[in-house]
Amino acid sequence: MYTFVVHGVVQGVGYRAFVREVAERLGISGAVKNSDDGSVFVLAEGSEDALGRFGKAIDISTARGVQVMKIERHKGNLLPECGIIAGFRIIW
Repeated sequence: MYTFVVHGVVQGVGYRAFVREVAERLGISGAVKNSDDGSVFVLAEGSEDALGRFGKAIDISTARGVQVMKIERHKGNLLPECGIIAGFRIIW
């Protein structure tokens, strides 16, 4: 299990929905949540191979306005409010 902290222009541009789509496609369980500081937290659980592909796939910039500047990857859960993970969800 990893927590990715994504910095850049990642709020208000559809980034959380994009992350959920990628996670579901790769069989990743977890959650995505906006942070008060403008970053986005992504909790992800899956095989090492899938997590590697997931980390690369969420490092994007698109015409929709997403501009990922930096992604930190931390081992473990930095979103304790998530509890047990089943599927992938957006936390509002």
